[in-house]
Amino acid sequence: MTYKFNELVSVDLSYHPILHAYSKAGITTSKGTLQANPGSDHQFVLQPTFHPTSQLTVLVPVVYQVTHFKQMDGASNSSAWRKFVTFWPEIDYEINPMHTVGIAYYTDNLISDYGSGLNLSNGFRNGVTQLVWGINL
Repeated sequence: MTYKFNELVSVDLSYHPILHAYSKAGITTSKGTLQANPGSDHQFVLQPTFHPTSQLTVLVPVVYQVTHFKQMDGASNSSAWRKFVTFWPEIDYEINPMHTVGIAYYTDNLISDYGSGLNLSNGFRNGVTQLVWGINL
């Protein structure tokens, strides 16, 4: 769903169901521990978008994702629901109608893995900066 306030500001809200297909319920890690594979994800994205100029775009998405893991006897995450909140601000500059360049920052999970509280310092500390190059075909 998109709501356009005016030429400068819009907000998108989207839902992305994701199904995982594995031949096994999980794996044994290199440390010898059992880890269940994900079965499904439910991802919700709230993305305000700003256009201060015709060539400049500022995106400020917040992603909430819930992952359900498959049942695997002995795995610590067997049948667990893991929650993620990430923040992904991005600034893009349109060089011409075909090429866009920009910079983005993607945080790690901003809440504890199982949703019991905030983990902002860890989420921002473990985030990554990305250079963006977009090509419109």
